[in-house]
Amino acid sequence: FSPRASHPPHPSIAFFIMGLLRSATMKHGTLVLPVDNARQFLDLIGQHVKIQFEDMNSKVLLRPYRKFIQRIDEMERVLRFLLDEISKVPGAVVATRHIDSFLDHAGDYKLDVLEGKLNKLSKEFARLKENNAAIVTRHNEALEERYVAQTAAAAMARTAAAPSDGAAGDGDAFNVSASQSLRDNEGGHDSNRALEAMFSNIAGVIPQDQQDRFARTLFRATRGNTFTHFQQIPEPLQDPKTERKLLKSVFVIYFQDHRAGSASAMRQKVSKICTSFGVNTYHWPSSRQAAEDRRAQLHMQVEDQQQLLKAQQEFMRGEVASLLAPARPGCNSLIEEWRLF
Repeated sequence: FSPRASHPPHPSIAFFIMGLLRSATMKHGTLVLPVDNARQFLDLIGQHVKIQFEDMNSKVLLRPYRKFIQRIDEMERVLRFLLDEISKVPGAVVATRHIDSFLDHAGDYKLDVLEGKLNKLSKEFARLKENNAAIVTRHNEALEERYVAQTAAAAMARTAAAPSDGAAGDGDAFNVSASQSLRDNEGGHDSNRALEAMFSNIAGVIPQDQQDRFARTLFRATRGNTFTHFQQIPEPLQDPKTERKLLKSVFVIYFQDHRAGSASAMRQKVSKICTSFGVNTYHWPSSRQAAEDRRAQLHMQVEDQQQLLKAQQEFMRGEVASLLAPARPGCNSLIEEWRLF
């Protein structure tokens, strides 16, 4: 209520005094109600009288209804969480604006019963969200490793076909000649195998917006003794934490490794850089056939995870549909009724 005044204030000042502009004169008043039936009286007053309630104890430590307010705040938090999850479901629409219908049936809802339902739904939706994040994580890992195997198979196929292909372009000829200088010009087949054993690689997947910084960091940290190749992944991947779509790339880091069978200083340095960027690393196949076999296995895993995601989404739609259904013919959705209560 606005304070009593002899002259009405200017409209721009009245907004700050009353909070909202009123078309009628407002007065302060004090209402004393019995504690046992206070809720019933307040419901009747709120339905039939144009009145605005103010908290008299907002600046006082003595708050006898603090526990009830905390319960209501927690219920409002759960409702916001449920509405946020419902908004992520395609085609989900909450029916609103049927205030009169809700007021006529407000007595049908009980605080304790509604609190129990909301707590149960909160736990169920939180569990569904965790399960969905776990499925998305497994799906992304299988999909990323499949693209790593696909990149390895394509790279090994080009390397095997390039020496016999006389019509190769300038770029392919450069790659072949660069690899031949390391493998073929050192004298003999045995020396080639020994030299190949001295080189190693680390492969993985990184977001595309970080790949330039990642390559520069590797080049500076290793003093130019590594070569990094990137291959973009054509489809975006969903982040299980933020649920945003990210564009990623497969990377392969080539470096010289003199310690076969154990971790060299160069491998440890490259691994630490990968860890600092939070990238996912995967095994690089040793042969083209191994890459093709691994890609076929991962393709089946990706399809299985996609089926699980579809089943999870269908179950989620069923849970949401029960909350979007009208509580009565021609009224609000059930969750909107709960929110108004």
